[in-house]
Amino acid sequence: MHAGKDVENRTWTTPYRGRLRIHAGLKVAEHGPSFLAGLGIEMPDDLPLGVIVGDVELVDIVEGASSPWARPGMYHWLLADPRPYDEPILHDGQRRLFYT
Repeated sequence: MHAGKDVENRTWTTPYRGRLRIHAGLKVAEHGPSFLAGLGIEMPDDLPLGVIVGDVELVDIVEGASSPWARPGMYHWLLADPRPYDEPILHDGQRRLFYT
């Protein structure tokens, strides 16, 4: 929400376009800290986990986005207008898109 992330990498696509809530998973991805370090971003020690931290606009899904966040061979969900919440919302989350 605060590091300028404009692409979410996924192995799948969806016809949905519009607002999405952003859920921080229950644990940090194994490659997360090293990936962020490669972008010059230090992972905070107090990273929220298991919560919804805000929402963004899903504007399109493409392959071959030029963002530094885009990983080759993935669908790139193009994100805009991030809105962090003042207080995170506790939520375990689910795989794929889910409704809250």
